[in-house]
Amino acid sequence: AVEETQRIQEGKRLRERALAQSKESKREGEVQVLEEWIDLSPDCTEAILALCELHASSKRWEDIISESGKALKMDPGNLKALKLRALAYMHLEDHEVAMRHLREGLRFDPENKEIMGFYRKLKDLIKRIAMGQESFEAGQWNDAIDSYAR
Repeated sequence: AVEETQRIQEGKRLRERALAQSKESKREGEVQVLEEWIDLSPDCTEAILALCELHASSKRWEDIISESGKALKMDPGNLKALKLRALAYMHLEDHEVAMRHLREGLRFDPENKEIMGFYRKLKDLIKRIAMGQESFEAGQWNDAIDSYAR
């Protein structure tokens, strides 16, 4: 019990250090502290998702997929992890997988405005890409440009 209490206190200390590094915009320091926190408490989804958000600000999409996958194994309905994972897949242009993660989030919380908004925007993007591709294949260059530019 004493050892567990010490681990919890150390986790709290690392969390505070990560927040301080974040406020000072010291990304490398923040990554290091978050990784220490995760090493100390590998089942702490808060630490994992904080690292994912840091990766998002650095556009490290593959790292988000890896880390958010760990969070989802522990908590399959974690909306933040599903949203971050969808964002990463969208930026990697794997739109169908991104949509699948957003649908999963909506299955857990159909009223979530943030995920619903993201879902609608991605659905519109997929539609515009398909329309642009059809226009391009038909040789309707101006229509293709309009579809992509909207």
